[in-house]
Amino acid sequence: PPRCPWVTRNTDPCYTAFHDQEWGVPVHDDRKLFEMLVLSGALAEMAWPVILSKRDAFREVFMDFDPLLVSKLNEKKFLGPCSPARSLLSEHRLRTIVENAHELLKVISSIMSLMLSISVQILIL
Repeated sequence: PPRCPWVTRNTDPCYTAFHDQEWGVPVHDDRKLFEMLVLSGALAEMAWPVILSKRDAFREVFMDFDPLLVSKLNEKKFLGPCSPARSLLSEHRLRTIVENAHELLKVISSIMSLMLSISVQILIL
């Protein structure tokens, strides 16, 4: 497929790879969706090339973007002055990511409940 006009010859190769392999590609995996939410939220504090260059650090800090594990982070350790998370984002942004993990789990639970309800209704019919 053709590239977006903002990808040029001078674009960072990491950003070009992100565009070519991930940008606009449908995602059906909860962890990957959470990863994209976290990384997109980081745009408030840094540009895509910087975010992508720190992606491994994001994965480590946010436990491979497992929303259940992120929702259980110990705030004192996670937001402490020596926490590796503090080198990535502001305290406000870090708190937002943990809150988003909680909210995502609620959505997943609601969807699973809906699917179970529909399945039961189909079985009754």
